[in-house]
Amino acid sequence: MQIEFRAHALRRIEERGIEKEEVEFVIAEQKETIQVKFGRLAAFNYFNEKGLVVIYQT
Repeated sequence: MQIEFRAHALRRIEERGIEKEEVEFVIAEQKETIQVKFGRLAAFNYFNEKGLVVIYQT
């Protein structure tokens, strides 16, 4: 799956001290997904023993 990171997402990744690979993992290996505002999805999984929620759209 090709993931396009927008400028806002890249800023948030840097601010939160996480890696793109963590985001990619959560999207690929979702434990739970719910629909949120504006037709986006929120995916959840653990990466390196910390919970991570990723908001994305397809």
